[in-house]
Amino acid sequence: MPGNKQLSLLFLFVGLLVIGLLASNLVLIVMSLVPFFLLLLGLLIKPPHRITVETEHVPPKLRLGREFNLVRKVTIHDGSGLVRLFQALPEEFSLVEGNNLRVCWKGRRPVTVVLSCRIRCSKRGNYSIPSLEWAAYHPLHLATDAGTAGDTLDISVWPHLLKHRQVRSLKDLALSPYPLADVSKIGIPGTDFREIRSYVSGDPVKTINWKATARRGTPVLTWPLVNEFEREGRKAVIIFLDASSAVEIGSTMENVLEYSIEATSNLLYYFIDRGYRVGLAVSSEQSRFFYPDSGRQQLTKIIPQLVRLKAGGQPAQLLNVIDKFHRYILNYKPLSVLVTTLDGKSGDVLEAAFDKLKSYYSLRRRPPIVLVNVIARDLIPRPDGYESNLPLLMQLQASPLPRKLRRAGVTVMEWNPSLQSFHIVLARQVKR
Repeated sequence: MPGNKQLSLLFLFVGLLVIGLLASNLVLIVMSLVPFFLLLLGLLIKPPHRITVETEHVPPKLRLGREFNLVRKVTIHDGSGLVRLFQALPEEFSLVEGNNLRVCWKGRRPVTVVLSCRIRCSKRGNYSIPSLEWAAYHPLHLATDAGTAGDTLDISVWPHLLKHRQVRSLKDLALSPYPLADVSKIGIPGTDFREIRSYVSGDPVKTINWKATARRGTPVLTWPLVNEFEREGRKAVIIFLDASSAVEIGSTMENVLEYSIEATSNLLYYFIDRGYRVGLAVSSEQSRFFYPDSGRQQLTKIIPQLVRLKAGGQPAQLLNVIDKFHRYILNYKPLSVLVTTLDGKSGDVLEAAFDKLKSYYSLRRRPPIVLVNVIARDLIPRPDGYESNLPLLMQLQASPLPRKLRRAGVTVMEWNPSLQSFHIVLARQVKR
């Protein structure tokens, strides 16, 4: 089908030819041959078409911040003219090296062009890199053609997970409320004696200590005593992740939620790698719950949910999330870890959440509760004027709560993502 320029040349040719014949003007008749030959060339020469693309392998799962090469080998088979190649990228990806735009000339023979660029994954999530876009132009710009070629690439960007060898290699290690010797309140009884206690319903008969029962027994009432042994296995850990609207502090690429998910993922990996049973509760608009379990299947079950997580909901939802696990905390006394920020506007809610958690641990002077405070003030872009003092005001506003929590026995881990990695913060709390 002829294009607009070809139709214009056709009308120009017919008009000049008719006027020249009517006026018996040889000059106009000769001039009409110019658009005629241009129109003839436009019909004989076609713009480049039949474009194929071969894409080198790209891993479907990438770590946050990792760079990868996107290489597309483009072959232009037919036509002649100018060809523009463009590879669109998700806005969360940044171009490190190379160029995602290429312009080339196609002559009579087939042409092969390599479009290569190096890309960095700047935000976790599931993304799709679209097919290559191309636009072809006629040598005389009389016609154009456009389309897409190549496969669509689906990529899942996961948070950065630490390796336990990295933690062991770091210095400045200190004691923590979760040493590696912590044992579980449930599991298979071991051989290490713990205590003698009163018999309760469900205890095996073989655990009854008959000698101790006879010594304590009276003529009126004799209540059995049983031997209690240490349980094999590690202590349970429950991580509470605050993903409410209060953690939306920072830019679209670097914000509290992104770093909170990174800290949560690393804690999951660390505890599961050491045999702990780990559970997760996410406080957001649609809260998610994963009851404590061990093994790598727990990690592969939770991490994909964190990749797709978005902030939303009210901060007070955190209290309801903690209530979901109150029976488990009362029975098994696990380590509770809350990942959030104190630089937001939900200080009262967080204080109430820690009071609720502490009440579940009876009257223990130092309950096994850990706060991972993601410092948000340095993630905020600093404009000019009075708003440049905003980070200092946020620090003054949040400073009383950590001191109050430490006096209550809560272990506070403060992480400033702009100054250090989470590996260093975690290593300082780990017992060698």
